[in-house]
Amino acid sequence: MGKRMRREKSICCCNSPLAGFSWYEEDIWTEIAKHLDGKSLVMLGTKNKWFHCLIMEDSIWKFACLRDLQLPEPQHTFLNWIKLYASAFDGSHSFMFRQREKHIDWMRIGAFFLDSPISLLAEKLSCPLKIPQGENLGKTLESCGFCILNNIKTGIWIADLQLVRCPVCDLNTCDGTMQTLDARHIELFLSEGYRDGSWEYRIIGSHDIKKHADGASAGIFDIKHLNDSSTSEIFNLKSWVGKPNDWQPKAMITLHAVAINTNLQENEGLHVKYQAMKAGPDGEVVSLRISQQLLCGSNGCTIGFPFHLVGQQHQNCGYPGFNLSCGSPDITVLRLPYWGEFFVRGINYITQEIQLYDPDNCLPKRLLAFDITGSPFMAEYYLNYTFLICPSELTRFRFTAIDCLSNSTSSVLATSSMSLVSKMSSCQILTTLAVPVSWHVQNDEDFSSDLNSDLQLTWDVPSCGDCEVQGGSCGFQNSSSLEVGCFSTPGTGT
Repeated sequence: MGKRMRREKSICCCNSPLAGFSWYEEDIWTEIAKHLDGKSLVMLGTKNKWFHCLIMEDSIWKFACLRDLQLPEPQHTFLNWIKLYASAFDGSHSFMFRQREKHIDWMRIGAFFLDSPISLLAEKLSCPLKIPQGENLGKTLESCGFCILNNIKTGIWIADLQLVRCPVCDLNTCDGTMQTLDARHIELFLSEGYRDGSWEYRIIGSHDIKKHADGASAGIFDIKHLNDSSTSEIFNLKSWVGKPNDWQPKAMITLHAVAINTNLQENEGLHVKYQAMKAGPDGEVVSLRISQQLLCGSNGCTIGFPFHLVGQQHQNCGYPGFNLSCGSPDITVLRLPYWGEFFVRGINYITQEIQLYDPDNCLPKRLLAFDITGSPFMAEYYLNYTFLICPSELTRFRFTAIDCLSNSTSSVLATSSMSLVSKMSSCQILTTLAVPVSWHVQNDEDFSSDLNSDLQLTWDVPSCGDCEVQGGSCGFQNSSSLEVGCFSTPGTGT
């Protein structure tokens, strides 16, 4: 009697524990896997050695991974589908590895393909779908609010929506939040460079939208498929974004694009930040982030550590003494303990300077009662000015008077020139005081000043200028002390 031919094994080389039953029907276990999730497959593998050997077959996990990610067969080959499945479905997200203490909540959006090494990052989703090709492509995309990024690692990408505390504090009670569209290549969490912290996010662009924003939107698109019919669904905002009074975040994902939108209440604009992570200094881009946080004041004054907004953030989101408030409708206000309220023109976080002006547009009057004690601020230089009260007919057309302190019969002058003071015998000396100035220049000429330029103050503590230069975010090391550290500094892993 001749030997019976054994059928070719299609999935596993294990020997069947049951005689007389064919375990090797083509795709039988692939068909079974269609009805089992990852947890059930693992439980099946615990039954005996034969099943354990079976479920270690990579083709089963490939099928399960693509099925649960709702993606078709990829063009690129991945090495270990078991590990890819685990990293995609074990509940991990990027803030579990970086700044975990600042994370509030997250939502898995899904998976999509990036087939080309060029992607578009967008902060608004109202651009016309049909994009012209050729020379006008770059200008058209830029006008639509897109950022073009090259050297993207192609393959499967996973997208999450992250809600993170503003990058200045680490307390659960902090109300300042930042929305982030967070996308990563499916292999990222398996990469040693990511796990050991040597790969870091770098800021590739940021700017302020200095007007009311109806929503905080962001999108990532494969430029190769920008004109696909599936991508057009994202630009049809009415089909997926919430109604005007719906404040819950919404997301849309297609085969080659992902987008998010959160409707916003009355606001003064957004600070938008684009970040990318490379697989080493010259490596491909393996992760992308588009972050958005609210601005205070349409004057474009971005509020960050050591400042905090009273009534909108917990007081420990900022350093003591750096309290700001939002005026109506577009004003940021600083209140000094013994000197009252000033409006904020701007803040330079690198040089640690704040630019102020008087709400009544009469800074000289405020300077007569100059007092910054009890605050963390100081002037870089002081210059002695003498205030004079002179007859109007004497000063008219000859000197610069302080209009807000003068009247029809008398004019108030301010000068740092002692030579001029000695010549003004018809004038009465009101006072001489040290006035804060931006640079130290003694004026020996016979000139006067209206002293109505902006007031510029600086601070030494906390010292965050170096951190800002490196692109990091300064904040408290913990919630129990005033010790300050630098977070998310590119290339440092901190």
